[in-house]
Amino acid sequence: MERVQYQSQIRDKIIAGGFGAVYNCSDFSDITNGTNVKKALSRLENEGVIRRVMRGIYEYPEYSEILEKFVAPDVDKIAEAIARYNNWTIGPSEAQSLNSLGLSTQVPSGYEYVSDGPYKVYKCNKVKIEFKHRANKDITGLSKMSLSVINALKGIGRENIDETVINRIRKKLDCQNRIVLLVETRNVTKRIADVIREICKEV
Repeated sequence: MERVQYQSQIRDKIIAGGFGAVYNCSDFSDITNGTNVKKALSRLENEGVIRRVMRGIYEYPEYSEILEKFVAPDVDKIAEAIARYNNWTIGPSEAQSLNSLGLSTQVPSGYEYVSDGPYKVYKCNKVKIEFKHRANKDITGLSKMSLSVINALKGIGRENIDETVINRIRKKLDCQNRIVLLVETRNVTKRIADVIREICKEV
């Protein structure tokens, strides 16, 4: 494939993803080989189309007219790009899950994720991105929604889960979400599965 052709296709794919999208080199494996991808991304970085946020990870940056500077990259998107490159399933930490489901008002101070990969810590500028290993049956192939519920329940602890907690989570999930949750969590540990059935009993 001629350089002009794959360079143009990679540029088009990046622009189509919209401002703020984050990519790793393997995201373009459908266009050309790894060596060509790295060369193309290097050229686009030199042209100012993308910026390198850490080794092998690039962002199509968004410029703020109000702030008159580029917006800081989204750490969640960086974590997702790392996970795609390593073929990991990742999900929000227990603290993030509790916050997103309205079970805690405490805002997580760091960037922690659960993963079916090994324990890893990455640095992006001064930001630490931490991946904590979880048993495959409690994470692999699950959606972010299911992982949020599982991790929130683990964060609370079985002894602290009551009707108030169950009802609060139930209200965050529509009927379709509950059906998906039941299907996706069939193989999780029994103590978590029992609570999820309670959450979804109105399905």
